[in-house]
Amino acid sequence: HDDVTYKFKDEKGKIITLTSADEFSTAILTDSDGQKYNLVRQAAADGIYMENKDGVSIHFKGKEGIVEFKKYDSIPIEKID
Repeated sequence: HDDVTYKFKDEKGKIITLTSADEFSTAILTDSDGQKYNLVRQAAADGIYMENKDGVSIHFKGKEGIVEFKKYDSIPIEKID
């Protein structure tokens, strides 16, 4: 499988990326400072939801999503090309 990378932008214009080599069973989330987080896909009623044990998560469907670098600190994000 080839790596697939999605780019997202938050309301402050910061860019984050989500890269997966296994169709988003697992992925690496990279924040705007270059910090990397390993995430694992979890069950979601809708869209793709991924998280790690430290409370970092991303949930997106279509172009809209939410990222949390701290539990319950939700940042709205938009998928960009």
